[in-house]
Amino acid sequence: MRELFVGRHTGNGRPRLGPGGLLDDAGRGLHVVHGLTTRWGVRWTDTGKVVWASVER
Repeated sequence: MRELFVGRHTGNGRPRLGPGGLLDDAGRGLHVVHGLTTRWGVRWTDTGKVVWASVER
């Protein structure tokens, strides 16, 4: 099995799959991640969090 693992460091705050509408400035990113990846999650750090995603082949 091959797997691509990607992470992005962001500030504090719990990520949520909110109702983000088409014209909203924010709130759509996790919908894209959720729709295109095999799994995703959050790893907390001393300076915030890392939102990670994995795609399997």
